[in-house]
Amino acid sequence: MSIIYKINTPSFDGRALKALFNNLEQIISHQDLIISHRQYRNIAISGCGAYPLYTPHLSLFLGDLLQLWQCKAWRIGNEYFYFSVGSPLSGSNESRFWSTDNGFGIRQLPSMLSLLRPAYTLINEGKVSFDCQSFCTSIKPRTASELTIFDLLEHLHLQY
Repeated sequence: MSIIYKINTPSFDGRALKALFNNLEQIISHQDLIISHRQYRNIAISGCGAYPLYTPHLSLFLGDLLQLWQCKAWRIGNEYFYFSVGSPLSGSNESRFWSTDNGFGIRQLPSMLSLLRPAYTLINEGKVSFDCQSFCTSIKPRTASELTIFDLLEHLHLQY
């Protein structure tokens, strides 16, 4: 007998994801500005986050992604991860990334916890930690900015 679980994940905003990754180098160069201003840091991009079985789902804002990429928690080489779904118990996952060489891709990582733990500690403690031994069962409530990635790009005088 097999059991199949369905996890409800948000739909992907392909236009916003393309705008983000087409301007990634310039966005990263403005990372300090983005992280220091809540309205930029909390820009939501639909489809970015971690969606594990059994534990709270975690939507990631632009500032979260930038911090996770900077410390390489959600980055492997030139692959910038922005979405993961799966089981933290078995490790089975489907993780989506954007690569500077090949664009958008999907692959399974050895462990979903390698993405979850740093993301949960960033949201709940305000800093990325790889040493978290426990696993979070709750997420601090947060409010997304009313701004969009397109508003940010316009403010930075970038094209989308």
